[in-house]
Amino acid sequence: MVRYKKSSLQVLKERIDVYEVLSSYIDLKKAGSTYKALCPFHDEKTPSFVVQKGTSHYHCFGCGAHGDAIAFLMQHQHFSFIEAIEHLASRYQVHLEKTESTNDIDIAPLRDALEKAKLFYHYILLRTEEGKRALHYLDKRGISVEFIKQFQIGFAPKQRDLFRKVMHEQQVKDFTLELGGLTTQNNAFFQNRIMFPVLDRVGHCVGFSARKIDEETFGGKYINTKATPLFKKSNILFGLYESKKRIAKEKKVLLVEGQLDCLSLIHGGLDCTVATLGTAFSEEHLESLKKLGVETIYLVMDADEAGMQAAIKAGDLVQKKSIQCLVVQLPKNQDPHDFLQKHTINQFLKYLEKAPSYLDFLCTMKAKEKNLQDPTQKTHLVKELTQMIQKWEDPLHVHESLKIVAQKFNVPIDFLSHQNVKRVIKKSAKNQETLVDADIAIETDLLYWLLYKDETKHYLKLAKSNLTGEHFRHSLSKTLFEKFTKGEDVSLLDLLQEEELQSFIEEIAKKRVPIEKGETLVKETIQQLLNRSWLEEREKIKVQIQRGDCSEEEALNLAKVFDKIKNMPPILVTQL
Repeated sequence: MVRYKKSSLQVLKERIDVYEVLSSYIDLKKAGSTYKALCPFHDEKTPSFVVQKGTSHYHCFGCGAHGDAIAFLMQHQHFSFIEAIEHLASRYQVHLEKTESTNDIDIAPLRDALEKAKLFYHYILLRTEEGKRALHYLDKRGISVEFIKQFQIGFAPKQRDLFRKVMHEQQVKDFTLELGGLTTQNNAFFQNRIMFPVLDRVGHCVGFSARKIDEETFGGKYINTKATPLFKKSNILFGLYESKKRIAKEKKVLLVEGQLDCLSLIHGGLDCTVATLGTAFSEEHLESLKKLGVETIYLVMDADEAGMQAAIKAGDLVQKKSIQCLVVQLPKNQDPHDFLQKHTINQFLKYLEKAPSYLDFLCTMKAKEKNLQDPTQKTHLVKELTQMIQKWEDPLHVHESLKIVAQKFNVPIDFLSHQNVKRVIKKSAKNQETLVDADIAIETDLLYWLLYKDETKHYLKLAKSNLTGEHFRHSLSKTLFEKFTKGEDVSLLDLLQEEELQSFIEEIAKKRVPIEKGETLVKETIQQLLNRSWLEEREKIKVQIQRGDCSEEEALNLAKVFDKIKNMPPILVTQL
């Protein structure tokens, strides 16, 4: 876990101006001594979102949204907790010193090197004789200079030593170049290739995807930066930085196979598109999309056999998590980039509108391989589909999907449902063996709401009216709760200045809770904490009585106390 020194966090806190941060994302207009804007967290026609320049918080008098710069970046830009801190540190040029106990690599020099490399490749493409050949190749593919500039596309020259020489002039060390995957054995890793910068969710360049432009170049058609402290292709989605805002707003995403497909759709106006980097769509990729609240995924794979098989695998993963999945089927042997070279974006949208569900697509694809007039082949088909569906996680989703299969292939639903019952029973038995630290889970659930979803401080008032620090078993939970209940407006940066809390807060930030049920869940959690303490108190007295070292009178008095407590279960105070 990353831990930062209190001194550097204090410097960051002093430099942050919440007005400057927020004005990069919303239109703040001066109104007397304050600045106002239409609230980005709810629909309104009259500005009620207020920022006082020079302060550390914002507040909306319409919906109650309230927080500091970190909270805004997490809620509005969907940054992770650490991404928000590091983004602000980069913006205000604050070096975040890590505690001596951490073994994490200092990534600031890596980011600097990758940014300089991106500018170098972009310059080579647009301003050199060698770049003209690559420009001609891109022009033939229908890629304009405007497109190139929008996405900072570049070109890695053939000369092995040119890149390293320029990086040295830019004060970048060989160790950093090697660690960032930019060189290997002191030679440029990328040579004679079109360079597509890969950005993380914050917009930092973390690596490159590179395409060769002739067969003479060694290696595959596409190669990516090797695994580095910043780049792991199994959990990076290409195009997510450009698309995350619209994805979060519309709760939908287009998943494509290639970098050009992704950029072409974004350039054409569909800035809700992502692609994997030459690897299969993974659970890590899906988790990144779930964090943005994605409810619908369109699979827009290449219209060839390999693309259809990729759609089957990706869709299966999506359906395991019960997310709506639609499969877009373009004309045969066309990918999205090829399609947009001959057609308009509106014509592409028509294919989205008529995209079948993943289950319909799966049944159609699998049925092509079988003779449904042959009972044996039909049986094998239905069993194969049933086995796939039975691995999906939501029992109701499985049941409804099996009903569709039964209807499509005219087989008894009772047989498929019987198979599903056995699967659910087996899964339930397995789940019973899993142990969870319920105490920490309950406590951190409440702390999550207080930290990240309590703009109006309503949840804090509820908690303070019912709980004290003694209701918490986990020492860090108790410490954090007591800091909240001191009375002053505590910011995330204030809390982060205690090193022992940094990792704990980062873990709380990763929790996933249904936001729409906030009021109900907060009350339920507080009641659980009250009940836990109540039961503990009863148990403590019960143990004292059963120990046998009390006099008869003491035992009788304890029994009376036990009965009194038993008959007075805790009642949640809701009248604040």
